[in-house]
Amino acid sequence: MRNKFLVLVFLFSNVIFAQTIKGKVQNELKEPISANILIKNSENKTLISEFFKTEEKGEFMAILEKNYSKLVFEITSMGYQKITDSIINPAKNKTYSFNYFLKEKITELEEIIVKEEKFEIDGDTISFNPRSYKDGTEKKVEDLIKNIPGMEVQANGSIKFRGKSVTSVQLEGDDMFGYNYAIGTRNISVDMVEQIQAIDNYSENPLLKGIENTENVAINLKLKKARFDISGNGNLGSGFDSNIQPRNNISANILGISKKFKSFCTVSYNNIGLNNSNEDYFSMNVNFDNIQNEDIIAKKIIPENALLSDFDTQRANLNNQIAMNYNTIYRFSQKFSLKTNISYIKDKIYFLEKNNISFTTENINYDDSSEINKKPEKKQLEFKLTHNSSKNSLLEIETSLQYEKINSDVFSIQNQSNSFSTNLNTNNSFWKNKLQYTYKISNNKALQFISNYSINSIPQELSNNLTYFSFGGNLQKSEFAKKYFSNKAVLLGSSRKLKYVFTIGSELQNNPFNSSLLENNILINNNFNNNFNYRKNVFYLGFSSTIALDNFKFQPTLRMSKINQAFENKLNTIKENKNSLVLLPNLSIFYTLNQKSTLKLTAIYEEKTPIEENLFTNLVAQNNRFVKQNEFNLNLQQNQNFILSYRYNNLFTSFATNLSLIYDNKKNTYLSLIEIQNDYTIYTLFQSPANIENYSLNFGIEKFVNVLNTTFKHSSSYGINSFKNVINQSDIRNNQSRNYNAYFFISTIFNLPVNFQNKFNYNNVNFITNNQTSNTNISFSNNLKMLIKPNKSWLFTFSYEYFLPNTKNNDDFTFLDFEIKYKPKKIKFIEFWVTGKNLLNNKFYSQTENTDFQTTTYQSSIMPRCYLLTLDFKL
Repeated sequence: MRNKFLVLVFLFSNVIFAQTIKGKVQNELKEPISANILIKNSENKTLISEFFKTEEKGEFMAILEKNYSKLVFEITSMGYQKITDSIINPAKNKTYSFNYFLKEKITELEEIIVKEEKFEIDGDTISFNPRSYKDGTEKKVEDLIKNIPGMEVQANGSIKFRGKSVTSVQLEGDDMFGYNYAIGTRNISVDMVEQIQAIDNYSENPLLKGIENTENVAINLKLKKARFDISGNGNLGSGFDSNIQPRNNISANILGISKKFKSFCTVSYNNIGLNNSNEDYFSMNVNFDNIQNEDIIAKKIIPENALLSDFDTQRANLNNQIAMNYNTIYRFSQKFSLKTNISYIKDKIYFLEKNNISFTTENINYDDSSEINKKPEKKQLEFKLTHNSSKNSLLEIETSLQYEKINSDVFSIQNQSNSFSTNLNTNNSFWKNKLQYTYKISNNKALQFISNYSINSIPQELSNNLTYFSFGGNLQKSEFAKKYFSNKAVLLGSSRKLKYVFTIGSELQNNPFNSSLLENNILINNNFNNNFNYRKNVFYLGFSSTIALDNFKFQPTLRMSKINQAFENKLNTIKENKNSLVLLPNLSIFYTLNQKSTLKLTAIYEEKTPIEENLFTNLVAQNNRFVKQNEFNLNLQQNQNFILSYRYNNLFTSFATNLSLIYDNKKNTYLSLIEIQNDYTIYTLFQSPANIENYSLNFGIEKFVNVLNTTFKHSSSYGINSFKNVINQSDIRNNQSRNYNAYFFISTIFNLPVNFQNKFNYNNVNFITNNQTSNTNISFSNNLKMLIKPNKSWLFTFSYEYFLPNTKNNDDFTFLDFEIKYKPKKIKFIEFWVTGKNLLNNKFYSQTENTDFQTTTYQSSIMPRCYLLTLDFKL
């Protein structure tokens, strides 16, 4: 009893003489928060004497266990700045009240570098992580693909991977674009892509996977998963150039994905030199779709004006382009789907050019200045119907309608004295149909039936108001057409070490052509009239196989063709028929040294019918300076081609190299008879039985050096090309062109705010005629880019480009550009870009082109200095 009483007295005395604190802790919004109250030792503030917490409402009250001559305490809470307070000589029996307001704590974390896997390999599929190949300047998928090892983007938008042409670019496994995939790669934002997959040995037909032997490559874009089925991006760019003319770049892309429906739509307008379509109306590079359709399209006899450029064509492309494209795939059921493509392109291209052509063999000079306005317009509609009647059968029906119109106005001053203007109208209508049925007989055997039908017509009219034209006339008409019909049956089979294909088929072609020269709609000068019809019927049998033996793989091919050519000249009722039986053997041998390196030898023998556009025998005016004709001949052109190549690729060590040797021998190829006059030149093409030999050596290497955090790339080629011609009734001249090109690329990814990229290109062209040097031209260019990234929000890019078109002259060109990117931290769906191009305000550029008998100095206007402010946004 006595002990309990002493305890009560002790406790009561502590309460009477204790120091008490109470209060409330809140944030800046006056909301109660949970906090810690720490009582510190006044002499050593790292020591905690007492500790307690606030209640749910942020309130606290504590009777201190000790007596303090100086009371020091801290109030802390996670995510808030701490508060330190003190009381000197606190009274022992007094209660102290406090109200504290804690400020939110902003903590800057040190940058943590997380190394991600750059790629994954799963069988024939390599999945690249885009984040590992970005430097921050990429906007579209095409920009990113250029950074991925082994991938190359050609001028026409087509892609190569490890030297093989990419035949398809897919979205989540669906081929939405076909051969027009540049529409996708040039418009899809890099921010929409989660992964880029390169699929080797790709089979377009799912029933043939594992049966057919294919070396095709496809690229599949794996998209970032969004909460919505609809996503997209766009940009609004506006500015001005040095002439105070408005410059704009506006685009929007929308992607819709659901279980049954997938679509991609892009709409763009720009006048800053960008090409957002798959057509190149500036340099006239043939797109990948037309390359695939080469055998079924008619040819333009009167060529369009094209701008030749040794550097980025965007500098010289003074355009005004509208491009729209809508691609869809709709799956009505598991067996039935429909793919559509609707596209529209309209452009207005303007450039000034000056051509000084010096014919070194004749002491004749053409000195012309021209102002060119080209207005192309193209509409295209495509459908593809796919029906799986069963698991083993697939029916595909395709149709494509295209209409293209190009109007080119040219105002020229000939030899700086005679002025004239010309207008070229080209209309191109093309209708293509394909029916393909596949039946899978068993797991290792399939049968196909394929039928194609197409019609193509290209009427052209070249009108002029020349004060004089050597041949008279003010309107050159030309119309080429082609009708094509083919059928073939294909049997495919495979076993563990053998794959084979048997083919039987036929092709029918009808190629009518007529041309005339008119004066006030009256036919004149019969030397310019052409009217013929060329028909070609081919019946063929083919066999090819792939045989795998240990490290070897053999691919022999044999095709036997019976070819009937029928030519009818309707002007003189001359008819000629020619029948040929042709055997075409080819062989490829692969030797796999290891999983990373392959040696390949290819031998190809070809015999081809004459090129249709080289069959007209009377003259056709190409423009005011050049006229073309041909000597008629139906002989088959023969070609032998041998390629020895070595390729090594190790993604794990970031090292790749390739080497190839090529020998080419042509017979019955076309030679030129060139008649150079003071005002015009006539080109006459004729076949010759002479052997024409060409050699080339190509080398490439790519390496990422971890120690230096630097990528090195080099590619070079050396070619010796033989050709023959006749100049102004000379004997046949034996010519050679020797070309050497070298390209060097260096890019750093230092863990620093500053990085660099440098591209250097060297070109040497040397012509030799009758064992004597006739013309030589050496040119080079260098592009240095500096990237400054002080933090995640800002990126500064500065570019310095130097171009020397001819080392013999002092005309060199320097370009300065900059680009600033700002990405707000708190608003993730927008970016701002400020761009300045051609800061030195160059007005034109010049380059030199040589042949064995002429030197051409070419000058063209370029995009003036311009500034652009762009807002990029995600939908």
